[in-house]
Parts: sequence; C-alpha cells; structure tokens
Amino acid sequence: MKATNKQLIYVSGPPCAGKSSICREMVKMNHSLKYTLGDEHWILNEHDDFSTRVEKTNQAILSSIKENNKEKIILEWVPSFGPFVESLKGICKTKEYDFIHIIIYAPKKILEQRKLERDGDMDLGPIDIDKYRDLMDVIAFDSSNQTIESIVHQCVKIIDE
Repeated sequence: MKATNKQLIYVSGPPCAGKSSICREMVKMNHSLKYTLGDEHWILNEHDDFSTRVEKTNQAILSSIKENNKEKIILEWVPSFGPFVESLKGICKTKEYDFIHIIIYAPKKILEQRKLERDGDMDLGPIDIDKYRDLMDVIAFDSSNQTIESIVHQCVKIIDE
C-alpha cells in the first residue's frame, strides 16, 4: 500500500465509535505519528451555530494539515465522505502523502448508548452507518464486535505495510 514514506492516516466515523481511543493507542505504539484531533478545533467554535461551527472546524483542520510537515500524520474527525474528505485527498496529492482512510463505526443503538454515558444525551448528529460499509478505498471497523486493542493492532499493521 505504501508508495511514499509520508502518510496521512484519517480516522473518521460517528461520535462515540472509538476514534479518539484508537488514535491515542496508535500514537503510543508509533511515536512518529503527529496526532491532530478534530475536537480541539470544534471546541474553539462552541458559540457558533452548527453549520458555521462545522465550516470553521473543517477549514482549521485543513489548514493545519496543509502546514504540517511531519512524515506521518494521524487525523481524527467525524466526516467519512463528502467535500471535507475530498479536500484531504487533494492536500495529500499536492503534498505527495499516501492517504489512508480508516472508518470506525458501530450500530446506531450502541453509539447512542455510549453517547448517553459519555455526554448525557444521545444526539449523534447526521450519520449514515450503512454508507460507511459501502465506501470504496477505506478500511472500516465495527467497534461493537472488536476490541480497541484488536483494531489498533490492525491499523498499525496497515500503516506499516
């Protein structure tokens, strides 16, 4: 899979799927990864309406990726398809990075339960779990039937290929 030494590993999926947990563990196993957490940008825009907040967050993430010169970047954020993902692919092409897209998901009822436990509500925002399974050129993991450790080891193996 690896054509260059430079990689952007994009870990996406709905809230409470396990993206942050998986990324943190991947960084522990591979210290050369530069971790960019989408939620850090999301929090900065907490007073904006949802659409403005999404736009500002996406633009801040894209700018940070453009400016980053690390060999391996791991980015964790929500969108799994659409303009944001296409913009990431474009940046990778320009910067000559391999783009590795990993989607973490779980059945909606499980995500709602996790969200209730974590945040006190079950609002997942707009998600399309069935579409995640049908996307091309992605590696998808259902975090409801695999341990975080198992997913992390599989992901590390993929980026080290």
